[in-house]
Formats: sequence, C-alpha cells, structure tokens
Amino acid sequence: LRRVAADSWVRAGRSLAAAMDAATQAASVIERLDLVEPFIMGRSAAGGGRGKGGGGGASASDDLRAARDALEASFVADAEIVFSTLSSTGRHAFARAAAAGGPGFDTVLVDEAAQASELACLQALAVGPGARRVLLVGDPRQLPATVLSSAARAAALDRSLFERLAAAGCPVHMLTCQYRMHPAIRSFPSAHFYGGVLTDAPAVTAAPPEPFYAHPLLVPYAFFDVARGREA
Repeated sequence: LRRVAADSWVRAGRSLAAAMDAATQAASVIERLDLVEPFIMGRSAAGGGRGKGGGGGASASDDLRAARDALEASFVADAEIVFSTLSSTGRHAFARAAAAGGPGFDTVLVDEAAQASELACLQALAVGPGARRVLLVGDPRQLPATVLSSAARAAALDRSLFERLAAAGCPVHMLTCQYRMHPAIRSFPSAHFYGGVLTDAPAVTAAPPEPFYAHPLLVPYAFFDVARGREA
C-alpha cells in the first residue's frame, strides 16, 4: 500500500461540506472557483432576470445547486480515493464525473458488506463501471441486513450480496488471526461459530493479565444466568 496525499481523497455525503476534508476544504474550493463562477454570476446577459418576474431565467437556487453539483463532481473526478456510505453512492456527483469521461474507479471496496442489503451493495457497484476489482469485507455470521418487511424477507431481500457471491462459489478469504480481544473472549465464538479456527496474534497472547482479572466477577469473559431475574 502506498501513501495517498491528503488532498487526493474526499468524502461524498449529503452536503458539499461533507464531501471534503475540513483541513483542505477552503483552499480546494478557492482553487476551483472557475467551476462555480459561471453559475453564480449568470450564464449570459441574455439569460434575463432571476426569480419572480425574471422572464424565465434560472433562479438563484438553481444556480447554487448547479454550482454545488459541478464542484462535487470535480472532487470525485480528481480524487484517488472516494469514501461514501452506500446510500450516498447514488449522488449526482458520481454520474456527472462518469459522464465527463473520467478514469472511473479501478477498485470498489464495501466494508461491513454482510450487514448491507443486496440492493444497497449493487448501487455502490454501479458507480464504478469498468472497475477491475470488487472487494466485499464482512462477516455473514454476525448481524444481517436490517429488513423490516416480512414480504421482503420472504423474498430473501435481507440476504447480502456477500452471501450470494459466497454461495455462488466466488473466492472467500477468511481472516482467522485476531488482534484485539482477550483469548478467553475469542475462544467462545471461535468454538461455536467458526469451527475453532480463530487464533490470537502474538501481541495478544504476550500481553500481561490485568490485575482486576483476579476478582471472580471481573474475568475477561463470563456468562450470567438471569433466567429468574427481573427488571426494576
């Protein structure tokens, strides 16, 4: 992996402010004023007035929206990496960047893909026509996609694209070494959900035990039987 410059990635979100890193936002906008100025100053003197009684010219809000769209599309087209939620991949900025004949996306990576519906993932893949690689990162043994409609669940619309591709025989690489949790915490899910294949990184096994583990109620992992308990 090579280091990516701070000004070569953007976040695509609901607003222009969310589409740019705060540290470089002001400078980046100033550099691209040539994209915004035609919309703010008006397309031509022959365009007539704006707003009520303007003779059919575009309104100021239309100009502002067009300026924002052009600016967002320019950031998407020039960035090496674009971060986005699945829903935000349907923004016009992506379509405008593609229509401008940009290089497109070489790789599409969807994180927590097993918790997203299949349709949501397909929307993300649509922004990267010609992408040579698609990586879905997730765990189908954890939380599934949230689908409230019983009819949709009956039609298997709660299934993730991750699950569909895995069932179709696409290569799946399972990461078995964990780096974050105590071995006692890892042991239960490893035995009950992953066939005992999970292992601990050397940094985890070499870590000294916390002093409070000596207390019987403060062990790293424990089950409490609350079958006869009650809420206050």
